[in-house]
Amino acid sequence: MKKLYDTLELPTTATDAEVKKAYRKLALKYHPDKNPGDSVAEEKFKAVAEAYDILSNPTKTTKSLWEWERLEWKWANVG
Repeated sequence: MKKLYDTLELPTTATDAEVKKAYRKLALKYHPDKNPGDSVAEEKFKAVAEAYDILSNPTKTTKSLWEWERLEWKWANVG
């Protein structure tokens, strides 16, 4: 789960409001419209969106360990 917070550049103690604020900041930074043709920025944008989606939804934060490992591997291989 730490990787999710790392993706949003936050400590694991971040509040819901801090998660939302970080998501908005990073989504703007890596948005494909602001970085046309930049595949690394596009992948980071997707990772930020996925991390926010999971952290902002309590049901999704209870996924199995296997799912977390898959996501951590995916993010480890993004730029």
